[in-house]
Amino acid sequence: MRHHNYRRACRYATPRGRQRLLEGYNSSSGPDFPDCPTLIADEVENQASIVRNLRRSLVVEVLRASATRARVRVAEGTGPFDGSGGVTLVKADGRWRLDNSNLIPYGD
Repeated sequence: MRHHNYRRACRYATPRGRQRLLEGYNSSSGPDFPDCPTLIADEVENQASIVRNLRRSLVVEVLRASATRARVRVAEGTGPFDGSGGVTLVKADGRWRLDNSNLIPYGD
């Protein structure tokens, strides 16, 4: 995302993760997005301050992990009121990929 390569950013999610992202955002009252890169570009443009905070101070805490799945907490910083949420990761082809999150509408 930092280099505005949104197609590459989307590849960090599983196919199921990208589908959940699109379904979640397209089910809300905002615009409908045709694909993941378009959605990410819109978020970067319309949530610029959050993206800046994440670029500078992203905090990732592993809550639990196995050989193939992990649940992590991500936050904009270390303060008690920094925005945070849970992310489910799945290991696919030897790499960790985003699969779901409570940060997207209707995610778990």
